[in-house]
Amino acid sequence: MLRLSASTLAICLFLVAGCDTSTDTADTPAETPEQIDPPVTEPDIQLAFTAASSSSTQSESSPRTLSTVPENQDWSILARSPDGRGGFIGLRFGDNGNGDADAFEYDEESGELRLRQRLDYERPIDADGDNKFELQMVAYEYPEAPVIPFALDVVDQKEVFEDFPVVWLIGETTFGGLGRNMSPLGDIDQDGRPDIAVAAPGRHSRDAYSAFPPDDYHPSGELYVVSGEALSQTTLLSFDDGIDAGVWKLSGTDTDLNLGYNITLLGDLDGDEVDDFVFAHDDRSIQIVSGVDLAERMALGVEEDFSGADFASISLEGDAFDHVLSPRSFASLGDLDGDGLPELAFCATNLRFGNTVDAHIFVLSGTALKSVLEAGDRAQISEFYGSKQAAYTVYTGNHSTCGPLTALGDVDGDERVDIAIPMPGPLVDDSGILVYAGAQLLTFLQAGGRQQLSAVDRIFNGLNEPFVHFTDLASQAQEQHYMVTALGDVTGDEIDDFAFSWGRYHTANDSAYIVKGDPELLAENGSTHNLRGMVQGGSAIQLAASSDGLEANSYRVEPIHVLRAPEDGLHETMVFVGAGETRSTLFSSYGVSADNLPAGGTAIVDLPIGGLGTLGIPRENGRQLSYVKSIGDLNTDGYGDFAIGYGVFDHGGAEDSGAVLLVSGALVVDTINRGEALEPSRMIKVPEE
Repeated sequence: MLRLSASTLAICLFLVAGCDTSTDTADTPAETPEQIDPPVTEPDIQLAFTAASSSSTQSESSPRTLSTVPENQDWSILARSPDGRGGFIGLRFGDNGNGDADAFEYDEESGELRLRQRLDYERPIDADGDNKFELQMVAYEYPEAPVIPFALDVVDQKEVFEDFPVVWLIGETTFGGLGRNMSPLGDIDQDGRPDIAVAAPGRHSRDAYSAFPPDDYHPSGELYVVSGEALSQTTLLSFDDGIDAGVWKLSGTDTDLNLGYNITLLGDLDGDEVDDFVFAHDDRSIQIVSGVDLAERMALGVEEDFSGADFASISLEGDAFDHVLSPRSFASLGDLDGDGLPELAFCATNLRFGNTVDAHIFVLSGTALKSVLEAGDRAQISEFYGSKQAAYTVYTGNHSTCGPLTALGDVDGDERVDIAIPMPGPLVDDSGILVYAGAQLLTFLQAGGRQQLSAVDRIFNGLNEPFVHFTDLASQAQEQHYMVTALGDVTGDEIDDFAFSWGRYHTANDSAYIVKGDPELLAENGSTHNLRGMVQGGSAIQLAASSDGLEANSYRVEPIHVLRAPEDGLHETMVFVGAGETRSTLFSSYGVSADNLPAGGTAIVDLPIGGLGTLGIPRENGRQLSYVKSIGDLNTDGYGDFAIGYGVFDHGGAEDSGAVLLVSGALVVDTINRGEALEPSRMIKVPEE
């Protein structure tokens, strides 16, 4: 079955007996009886290609293209030969010794011929590299019958970055802030090209990129889901020009929490082998969208207003606390409890007095999410406490934020996703990040409801806090935003690592770190790790701005970004840390490949890194950093790609309409390795009319 086609294609191989016009019946083969033993007389066997939807057949005795195989997609057909008696002649699949058959699996009983892995037209794996697999079938019931040769051709398709290594997405609304949040979706519509979600949540007092919104900012927010097909058709996609096929636009209506702050691809809840999607349209409710439904909306080019849309949802109302969702606090935990369904983590706050908050870390089970999605229902989260399908833990502290929450991957090697939350604070020992082990999150969920594990008014007291605290005790007056980055395994020990940096601390020259994953990293709840001590002990890597390469006190170290290589990637993951002037409109991000990171000892990497180039990240007014994210392999070329949410962009007079730059990872890696500077925000190619 050709799974991703609009119509199913089943192709059979027919073995056709040759016609003999003579009247002498002595040599005419008798009808083969229904028996296990092979017939004594061999027919003249030829191969006929017949599509299930067509009555026409073609007979050939030499290799001929039987079917085409689309690149970047799963593929299978039925290859069977009816024996004329309601059964099938036994076929054995292979090749002529060229090895082409190794790319396929053939089930002799069912007749299914399928790919072992998806194919990339630009990286052919057939024997002679011409994207044509030369194969054959043998009718083993007829030992004297000739081999049946046939061919399968790989079909190319247009992909992102095929015409230009940077694709621009341009916003439509004044102060819309397109690109302040974005998420890779994988191949939701299953056409072999990854899709993305980008948001324009506007400016908000809780958006850490700017302290307060202007009077005329866009309050409602918008969410866009863009297909890989749409991205591959242009180098500049302006949402101001309207919505076409391949794009779904959802406009918000609520000003409490602008639509688009919280979005994530969760995982497959409803068992249809397509991942499902969650987002929040305000600060009280979580919307759940079927991946199949999302793909349909995207394909049609639907534009909707949230007031007219009907989504399954779970509300935070109905609890004893006045919960408020924090911006960028959604994270998929994968299958935390082992029931085959993905769990969701998020962070909410409860205002106590002034700017001090109680922070609530939630875990919501896949079972609860699935039940609401399949019923198309609306529920309150409190309904799931008693059944132990939802839980949260509470702590108090001298903080003004609860997030962004980051899924770190598995940093303690127990096959569960761990999460981190940055905690800016006015005191040295009260700042840092809190890391919750996946095992601890599972403990919350199994207990259900509210978990008050520490009743103190301060955190980091070494008692029973359900987290591990990471901090830099030598830095002061930190203002830590957007500083935790999941890296995957960049140290080669098969345990995920993460990055931690002091964003916006003007004199923190030595304030970016890579923390090495370790089975003991999160073993002791309530403990504090001093990052500088970890560097001395070889369990962390420090990326320090060197005065030899940069003018002292004219720069600051920015949060770490990562260009993650896909699993079958052609390069190592590349880690970037920025160092730039406070008021510059572009700061340089210095990159180092994962395989060049120090392996042990006192691990310090000085910036700039000798022999490597820089990546320019746009910035305006000093504090407004671009939102940089590893967005997956958008063109399946074996290189991870970058997405840069350019928070301030004036396009056609729409001040701060925002923009997203999708940047080819192959371009980034090649340029950096050549020791050159790459500034993608200055690369724009206007499509021809």
